Amino acid sequence: MLVQVEYQTVQKWVRVPVTDDCYDYLKFMHEVGVVDESEVTDASFSSEDGSASSVEFSSSASSSSTVITENTKAQRRRLAEGPPDSKMAKDIVYVALHQKPGGEDVLKEYNKTKSLSDPTRRKLVNILVADMIESHGRVPPVNVRITYALGIVTLFPNLKDNCSPTGYEHFYDPQSGQGYLAYRLKTVQRSTASDFKKSSLSAHQGGPKTQRETSTSEQLFGDGCKEAMSIMKHASDQDVVKEKMKATFKHRQNMLHDLDQSSLILDHFPRFLDTPGLIEQDFIMLFGEDISGKFIARWPTFYKPKVITVSKSL
Repeated sequence: MLVQVEYQTVQKWVRVPVTDDCYDYLKFMHEVGVVDESEVTDASFSSEDGSASSVEFSSSASSSSTVITENTKAQRRRLAEGPPDSKMAKDIVYVALHQKPGGEDVLKEYNKTKSLSDPTRRKLVNILVADMIESHGRVPPVNVRITYALGIVTLFPNLKDNCSPTGYEHFYDPQSGQGYLAYRLKTVQRSTASDFKKSSLSAHQGGPKTQRETSTSEQLFGDGCKEAMSIMKHASDQDVVKEKMKATFKHRQNMLHDLDQSSLILDHFPRFLDTPGLIEQDFIMLFGEDISGKFIARWPTFYKPKVITVSKSL
């Protein structure tokens, strides 16, 4: 977590050190530059999960020692809901550059040359568009795009276009919908749409209707298959049921791919309903041990918001 620090009239951004998954207060104060920690009272931390909205360290000796931050998610909610604010926009761009790979290089080049070369400017735009999409989806609202553009020219004032009304139109112009940020967004959206079409086609080609080569042995057909199906309907030994189900696997697959027969599977193979493990057994025979090991695996919970975000943008 990054927090904005003002200590003895000096402002800067400081990353809060973490030790054993906890914010380390003493290391943080060292990063701030506080020598005598006894002068700082009323400390609280704001984490990015929204558990607190601000941090303030007030000094009993002087009012010039303050640490103030605003929760990043709260900032982004305000960004999406209200008109752009130059200070908030600047902070969002600054934090994004600190958190994304390559962002520090952009800041260093500007601090050194007071300008950005074309490759570095493209890197800046790519980083901020990635951050924008991560926070607001593939089609971020117009005021979000405006805020990022405003943040760029506020953080990097030499990039401002003095000939335009607001100075940030070359990064994003809300009237025409053009600018560096808009061009990059369109490129990412086209690329994402293309990838989705390819993955959809691939998923369709490999879907449940696809005929697969299976490594099965001792399969029964004709009268032998009918006899095995009759035996397992009345068998009480689960091992016998599983053996006969293996031997009739190919016949069952042919039924599944027949529109007239697929709905009758449970009529012909009712032991699916009362014998545990038969579905998993068919799955192993169809896909092999490696893939079937994930048959009943639980997805990590972090997939949930990503799936929801992607589905909303389709």
